Amino acid sequence: MGAYELRDALKGLNFKLSNRSLETIVLRFHSKRGVISFDMFVQINVRLVLMFESFLRRSRASRTGKVVFSMDDFIMATLCI
Repeated sequence: MGAYELRDALKGLNFKLSNRSLETIVLRFHSKRGVISFDMFVQINVRLVLMFESFLRRSRASRTGKVVFSMDDFIMATLCI
């Protein structure tokens, strides 16, 4: 799967990511040939679900659509993903 296919697949799963976020994901998970395997695609989805859930839990508490993380919260949220 290439970057454009990944974008379409993630859009189909209701993940609307910026170009910068998508580029970062592709650079992190692509193979030497520049493609993303099915296993990596599943891993990307799991990580995105966990990240979105973590953000939404915190944003509901603040009700502003923005979240403030302490350094400890950020480290725990990203290391557990």
